[in-house]
Amino acid sequence: MPRTIRSPNGLAVAALLILLSPASAVAQSHQGLVSISAVSTLSSTALREWDALVDRMIRENDLVLRAASDDRSVPDRRHERLSQYYRGVPVYGGDVSRQMARGVTVSMFGTVHTQIDLEPTATLSVDEATAILENLSGTTLVRDSRPNLTILPTLEGRYALTYRATMRNARTYFVDAHTGQVLLEVDEIMTESAVGRGNGVLGDVKKVSANQVAGTFRTQDQLRPTEILTLDTRGSEAILNRLIDGRLFDSDIATDSDNTWTDAGVVDAHVHTGWTYDYFLQRHGWAGLDGQDSRIFDVVNDFSVLPRNAFFIRAPFGPEGKGLMAFGETADGTPFTVLDVAAHEFMHGVTYFSADLRSFIAFDGLGPESIVLESGVFGCEDVFIRLADDSTWPFWCVDGRFGLASNPGGAINEAFSDVFGTGVEFFYHQAGSGSLRADYLTGEDLPFGPIRSLESPLSIRIAGPVLYPDHLSRRLRFPSVIVEGTQAAPTRLALYPLIFLDDQGNFHLLGSTDRGGVHKNATIFGHAFYLAIEGGENATSGLMVQGVGAANREQIERVFFRAMTELMPSSATFDIAAAVLFQSARDLFGDNSSVTTAVLQALLAVGF
Repeated sequence: MPRTIRSPNGLAVAALLILLSPASAVAQSHQGLVSISAVSTLSSTALREWDALVDRMIRENDLVLRAASDDRSVPDRRHERLSQYYRGVPVYGGDVSRQMARGVTVSMFGTVHTQIDLEPTATLSVDEATAILENLSGTTLVRDSRPNLTILPTLEGRYALTYRATMRNARTYFVDAHTGQVLLEVDEIMTESAVGRGNGVLGDVKKVSANQVAGTFRTQDQLRPTEILTLDTRGSEAILNRLIDGRLFDSDIATDSDNTWTDAGVVDAHVHTGWTYDYFLQRHGWAGLDGQDSRIFDVVNDFSVLPRNAFFIRAPFGPEGKGLMAFGETADGTPFTVLDVAAHEFMHGVTYFSADLRSFIAFDGLGPESIVLESGVFGCEDVFIRLADDSTWPFWCVDGRFGLASNPGGAINEAFSDVFGTGVEFFYHQAGSGSLRADYLTGEDLPFGPIRSLESPLSIRIAGPVLYPDHLSRRLRFPSVIVEGTQAAPTRLALYPLIFLDDQGNFHLLGSTDRGGVHKNATIFGHAFYLAIEGGENATSGLMVQGVGAANREQIERVFFRAMTELMPSSATFDIAAAVLFQSARDLFGDNSSVTTAVLQALLAVGF
């Protein structure tokens, strides 16, 4: 007899929706999907073969050059970023990054789809798709854009012709170009001159770079190569939404009458954004969020508008269409503007403008055949989720086992933001514990911190017995439920916030899927960063790492920064990101260097 699991608090689990085509068999891997991870070695011809394939795809317009730039760190190196097209239509997630030395390919990473077989002619018109999107989202297209045809790889390994569009509610939708059904929905918000004085959140005195206008001082930093403006919603959600939409008024800029600033959130947001700018420019030669010294905007909110969180939202949102960083407050009024959090959000901007790393849900293996409930043990196909309205959704089963998924691109994105939040902290503060000290904890200066630990991920509990992972084998993977369709022919899936604790089917329910574990799985690469610097033993694998030592921290930071801004493809998986890090170390320091050895040992220790 089938059994049901009651969804906690009527939890809406359909926030992440992925369409499946009506085929009855669900592939365990995407047929025709090719992951490229090839580097120059003395013994392998694989790179040359991949190079020939990519050159052929370029000639046939299946790969199109998106961007090209000279390397900022290694002389005579050049980087190309290539996007995949199929008969003139872009393929979502089809992307290759290629590194060249005087015209000879050195490394190549990415994903291409080689067995797409569909007719790229839409049944719906652009106007019909626009009407569907506006009705669905309750708003209009962002900044006069139009829906664009895009080929979307589905979770089961097939392809769908879709219209892709970003709406003013900060969500990007993929709708079937024939039926108008929403296939995928992506949240674009990445969650978590005169000089005055002010006190920060922790009581420390800071210099505030301000501009005096008509006798009033404004948080308008004009002393750096780029202008930094700190905005204040003054507790208004309407103002925050207007700023996200790109409409900025002079009255939005935070002000003070005598240049002795008393709003700690404004002080820390403004100063820490400036400090982070200085770090990236001085250590990595990167100018601003976009590397081009465009104006930077951050905004401070109260708890009612943005509780216990901070976020970065990408272009074309924000004033001038260059993105926006936003910082909320905790329940006790503490602003979410401590240094490592501010730097974390800043790095999201750097990641977007360099690699444009995609957040995507990917099939991630199979779980157990059964699940343990109070009333007994039940097979995958015999258990359902019962929602608050008493409707039921069956679990998605693959060959009798729970099909699992995660979000590797999102986790890599969050990991690198943790890394550089930590890097900025060490750049300005002395190492140690306590407030205003540099450590490998994220958000430790917040009242409820720390949020995560790069040194010892397993020391922080996510919920119940579920801990932050320090190893790839411990990553959080989520089963899916069938929202529409049948087990034989599912048409719509939603991730469910349930984590299997073992192969016998014991499990724990979480409050959310965290968009496929983007924050919860970030500690895998964060821990590799720690081990490459400090060395030590990974608690799960037992492998030892000989780190470069704290005195050489900058070397590992350079490896991670170059990996993201120069080499990382937008469709990176966990394995590709690990290979990119290793290649970055080789390029910067050589195959036999202590840095490359430390990075390799750290990656092996965390499961790569």
